[in-house]
Amino acid sequence: MNGFKEPQWSIAQLRAWALWRDQELVNFAAAGRSWEAIRDRARKSSLNQKTEELWTASGLDPKRYVQLTTEFPRSPDRVALDFKMGTLPFLNLDRARARYALKEHGSENGRSALNQIVASDLRRLVDAVLSSAEVHGPFQQKTVSLFPINQYILRLLRSGDLTATGWLPDEPLARKVLPADWAGLEIARSHDTNRFGVWRLGVQSRSGNGRRPWLTAQHPGGGDLENVQVQREGILKVFRPIELTTRESDQDRLRSAPRSKGGRPPGFDWNMIRSETFRLMEYNDEFSPDDPKWNAQARLETALQEFCSKTFHREPSASSLRKRISGWLSEWRNQKTRGQKLSS
Repeated sequence: MNGFKEPQWSIAQLRAWALWRDQELVNFAAAGRSWEAIRDRARKSSLNQKTEELWTASGLDPKRYVQLTTEFPRSPDRVALDFKMGTLPFLNLDRARARYALKEHGSENGRSALNQIVASDLRRLVDAVLSSAEVHGPFQQKTVSLFPINQYILRLLRSGDLTATGWLPDEPLARKVLPADWAGLEIARSHDTNRFGVWRLGVQSRSGNGRRPWLTAQHPGGGDLENVQVQREGILKVFRPIELTTRESDQDRLRSAPRSKGGRPPGFDWNMIRSETFRLMEYNDEFSPDDPKWNAQARLETALQEFCSKTFHREPSASSLRKRISGWLSEWRNQKTRGQKLSS
């Protein structure tokens, strides 16, 4: 399954894309992973969060979101085990046995729980952690400005920049969640499933009782608004792919470069024009007679001529541009067809 190509994304996919802009991480998040597993996958892949871009786009002041964070020393075996545990469902028996074996290390019950773990790779990881010496060293504390990604996503949903569907309480069918609905909702992580969901503001949990107080949580289960799905098209408009940002930086460099005073003018960067073609087709989709602004290839040619004028300060001939557009459109349509087959 190619989760990145799906027209609707979960909250976890949206968060992963907004923070890291990595397609493989979005695919990983599509499988219903815990947030720890998603975050550890990003770390293993050496992905960097796009916080600087998020601060700029949101207009928020980082000084208002300063927090003291603590990083605990972990061995490589412990890092691998934490990642593996995060990929397992919350109610998985092997996961429960592994947690118990770690907690009751050295006791007969702990050894029995270790031996009952069915998955051999998980059992080996737990055994390696229990057999190795503890990692010593000071906790690393640092002051950082953590971007309020949940608040920013809520702001976009409440303004209508992002649109979503979900199962509202007491309604039999899923429907579009209106900006007015989001005024009474919040995005938070479930205290028992460790996955992000949507809850009504101010509603307390009814899941706990006096004998098991640890089950009492403000955000239990999967959320008050079930199976929330956000439109991919809007997500990619707000949180733009990194290759588009890089291409725009190249455009700025070309605009600021000194122009030649004589001789033959420099050639066009056709790869850049091709990328702009794909971006325009991805944004507008196939030509449609119902759309007067995008009803024929001529609209694409005009948009590319304007792009070249702004980027290169001159325009290619209509014949040379049209000759290349034909191949680019075929390539784009083939890629779109393959993507639809993968997602079906």
